[in-house]
Amino acid sequence: NDQDHNVSVDQVAPDIDSAETGTFWDTSKDTDDKTSDAADDDVNAIVVIFDEDLDGSTVDEADFTVGGITPIAAEVFSDVPTKVFITMAGAFDPDDTPEVKVVGNISDLAGNNTAVGEVDADDGIAPTFTAALSATLTLDDVLLTITANEPISGNVPSISVFTDDTIDGGDEQTITGIKVTGSETWEVTIDIDDDNLIDGLNAVVITGSDAQGNPVTLGTFTADAGKLVDADDVDGTLTFTVDTTAPGLALDFTPDDSDSNESPISNASPFVQVAFAESVTLTAATFASGDGDEVDILAALNASTADNELFVLAPGNYPGGATTLALGEHTIKVSSVDAAGNESEDDSASFTIEERDDFSLPLIAGWNLVSLPGAPADPSINAVITVDEVGTVITYDPTVAGNFLTAVRDSSTGRLSGSLTTIDAQHGYWVNTTSFDPIEVFIPPLPAATLPPTVPVFEGWNLISVVDVSGTITTDAPDLTGVATYLAGVDFSKVYRYNELTGTFTAISGTTPVQVGEGLWVFVTADGTITP
Repeated sequence: NDQDHNVSVDQVAPDIDSAETGTFWDTSKDTDDKTSDAADDDVNAIVVIFDEDLDGSTVDEADFTVGGITPIAAEVFSDVPTKVFITMAGAFDPDDTPEVKVVGNISDLAGNNTAVGEVDADDGIAPTFTAALSATLTLDDVLLTITANEPISGNVPSISVFTDDTIDGGDEQTITGIKVTGSETWEVTIDIDDDNLIDGLNAVVITGSDAQGNPVTLGTFTADAGKLVDADDVDGTLTFTVDTTAPGLALDFTPDDSDSNESPISNASPFVQVAFAESVTLTAATFASGDGDEVDILAALNASTADNELFVLAPGNYPGGATTLALGEHTIKVSSVDAAGNESEDDSASFTIEERDDFSLPLIAGWNLVSLPGAPADPSINAVITVDEVGTVITYDPTVAGNFLTAVRDSSTGRLSGSLTTIDAQHGYWVNTTSFDPIEVFIPPLPAATLPPTVPVFEGWNLISVVDVSGTITTDAPDLTGVATYLAGVDFSKVYRYNELTGTFTAISGTTPVQVGEGLWVFVTADGTITP
């Protein structure tokens, strides 16, 4: 049977169609989209495009010259057989358009070969910006200087500033007033007020393109719809922080009469603290007591600071080297400047020291099992117990002969006397009275730089106190921690408390809270120490 066949005969050699600098074959990209595999801006690369598919086995670096120089590599990839990707040993200038010549035999798929062909490459390399800011922290203006390595289309780049405000929906600020300072250099003053910038981080982004339209961007950050999202990913070379807030606007004094939670206080040796929200330099500081003159304490405060945010006036650094302050009002005043240059003058606070209330320990007529939460200022029994109706006080001490110590009121002198001569914060006490008058005693606060109180216990029965380590409780009954926690570290088997109203003992354990003012019977199986 006769059949007709159409046969195409290719007798035409391949020819160069075009070339472009800066394009290379990126093997890391997805090859589904062939054109996406060519990535711009490899300054050592150039792509040469032919008018038909090439036989890649006939192509190597010796077949070309680029600007009269032999490449170090020339490759054809099966995904784009019309293109030869060339690598040069040296980089192209950003506006280079070198002449590309075929100087060796190159074949198409039909075997047609050529050893000639030339074309001037297009510029495919984007320009490069370098930039610098005159400050990274400012309360006023920032000067931005920019340099490019080739002329920019339109003669000036575009400049935008993204601020923290854009996170909440604000737009980035376009900076105008760019001055041309040379053929490829510019500068602009970013004005905090005129450019509507707010306190916080600001990211500068510079964009532009060369005459061939190759785009360039300097300044990177994580963004969502043009808004600054993640400051950690901002290009740090193009960021600055605006700070127009005076340091005194975020300043806390302790103690401070204006804070109802803190003042007045009864501690005559407070650590007077001045806490800023940022690093500052103190430029002046004074302290005054009552109607007295202001005394310069700048050196004392500077010597006490560790991080330039917290300044402390400690006991011993009070005016005159005093370790305590008199009762009454005291005023501290400071002036400061932050790292941006914002100044605050004469920020002040006053606090009042009042006499500490006596600890009040209620009694009922009859026997009471009680204790003091802290060491009294005068531990002598008649200084602590001034209630005339108290006739007998007893404690139990396993370290003394007979274990019990007793004081009984002498009818002739009206004073308590006997083997028990002092009251401390380690023992519990049986107190017998005929009235309901409380024991009122002055217990000073725990002094600074001293060890916290402890209560030693010994194998067998112990009559112990409930200690208030905070030193702030001024009446009985507030619950502290659970009894098991209070006695942690001590081997014990039984704990009893006494109910004065019913005259009965109750065993307590676990999370049952101990109470300030009560005495406890504790049976200890080994010597130890209670650390309240």
